[in-house]
Parts: sequence; structure tokens; C-alpha cells
Amino acid sequence: MIYKTDIEIAQQTKAKPIPEIAKTAGISEKYLEQYGRDKAKVDLSLLSDLADQPDGKLVLVTAITPTHYDRTGRRIKKTR
Repeated sequence: MIYKTDIEIAQQTKAKPIPEIAKTAGISEKYLEQYGRDKAKVDLSLLSDLADQPDGKLVLVTAITPTHYDRTGRRIKKTR
């Protein structure tokens, strides 16, 4: 099985505008500070404005651990 690289996957994906993503997440545009079409900061006042709402859940991915296999599925030998 051949797997696509991260860059191949990213190049085949069409980025959505930030306001569309924010709307899906229930965040009003008034809380967005946009940096172009596909980047933005969310104003922290959103937290105090939503303080009476129940807490949500957050899944944060900060890194990916490399595997011992290349993209064709063959095992890669460790070298030091």
C-alpha cells in the first residue's frame, strides 16, 4: 500500500475561509482578527462572553511521532 506524503495531501485539499470554519464552530466573526483569507486570531473576550455555557472538549495535536516505516510500508532500520 502506498501512502501519500503530508505535502501531497495538503496540496490536494482546498482551504476553507476562516469565517466559514468559525461559523461551523459557533464563533461569531466579531471575535475574529483575520490575517488574510486563511489565518485568524480569536479574541479572548469570547471566553468571558460564553462563561455561562457548558465547557466543550478540546483535542490538540501538537506533533506527530514518526513511524519506523517508509511511505511504501517497508520497515526502516534505525541508525545512530
